[in-house]
Amino acid sequence: MKKLVTKRNLLILSVMITVITAMIPNLDMKVIGEYHHYGCPAEVLSYASNWRIGFSLWNFLFNIVFYYFTLRILMIIIKGFIPKSPH
Repeated sequence: MKKLVTKRNLLILSVMITVITAMIPNLDMKVIGEYHHYGCPAEVLSYASNWRIGFSLWNFLFNIVFYYFTLRILMIIIKGFIPKSPH
């Protein structure tokens, strides 16, 4: 049950990181013509100067999976440094 809660929390955290990185204007912004693309590592949101807003579902899912596995690897590394209790 603890692993299920940890996976759910990692998934929620991955979604939050994906949304936050798409909302930060100067974090990996690409300008192509009149379109501004936001998101890191893949562009999730885009808008044009005439208030057209676009959303890329595949890039959103890719970012969630990317951050999920990155956080999972970081947790494994951190657990390796924490000594186990003798009990």
